[in-house]
Amino acid sequence: MKRLNISPQWVEKETNTEVFSVRYSPDGQSIAATLSNGHVLLKSIATGRTSFNIVHSNKGFSVPSIRFNPVLPKTFITISSDGVIKEWNSRSPKNIWTYTEEGNQLYALDIHKAGQIFATAGSDSVVRVYDDKTKQCIHSYARAKYDFTSPSGHSDRAYCVHFVNSDPNLLASGGWDNTIQIWDLRQTNSVMVLPGPHICGDAIDTNKNYLLAGSWRTHDQLQLFDFRTGKCLKQTRWSTMSDDNQAQLYTVKFFQDGSHFVAGGTETNQAKVYNTEQFNSVGSSITFPGGVYSSAISKDNKTVVFGLSCGYVQLHNVI
Repeated sequence: MKRLNISPQWVEKETNTEVFSVRYSPDGQSIAATLSNGHVLLKSIATGRTSFNIVHSNKGFSVPSIRFNPVLPKTFITISSDGVIKEWNSRSPKNIWTYTEEGNQLYALDIHKAGQIFATAGSDSVVRVYDDKTKQCIHSYARAKYDFTSPSGHSDRAYCVHFVNSDPNLLASGGWDNTIQIWDLRQTNSVMVLPGPHICGDAIDTNKNYLLAGSWRTHDQLQLFDFRTGKCLKQTRWSTMSDDNQAQLYTVKFFQDGSHFVAGGTETNQAKVYNTEQFNSVGSSITFPGGVYSSAISKDNKTVVFGLSCGYVQLHNVI
């Protein structure tokens, strides 16, 4: 059984900003945090102290997401809400590539586990896949213009893209239109639509044949799907309390073995660990001084880091 230590190992407070995304570096030595003021921080996993403060946007546009390249561990990509994508070398750190999706606000980013492609999504509801070597857009997944009936493609803002861990050809995306779209990189349209989840953050994760979704709403916030069949296997409400005491979720993450997962959100400003099979919470929930926008789990399953709306980055041990 996995539980979180309620007392954090460390807490670092960033002033006058919100923490939108947190991520462990592939070598396990650093934690990256992206901020609403346009900055990106690289922090020591041992102490939380900032090693590098990088300016992604000198105009102050928020940085909703960051991803390290799993094959090139010293390289990472960030996106901002003015549509700018930047690639960095963390040794310096140095900006080595910049591109702008004109007219788009970017909210979502993921890099394939093979490191050869990455995906973005945002306000224009289009899911784009880029070749990491050529930096060219090789796929653009969108609902057909003036098509108001087809279930394929998003009809509103997309807030999450996620390469399916167990299948190198599949990509999942979700957003405000209450669907999760499953895309096959070998095809032009979505191959499956999972109706229901209202995705507002990095709240889609996969493990083996299961897809976990966390919704920003007051009912059935957590749903577990079999993405081979599209069937919703389990769903649950955050608590038995009234709507005023429900967490609305921005983040869900599986532990490496898939036996448990972490979920967190706003309104109640809480995070919990859940048993996947039983689909119930284990241990005590943690209540934070701000909303939980992001979470990440270390590769060894020993720590979980949270990014909060109040500017806190907190590291908690798994016990």
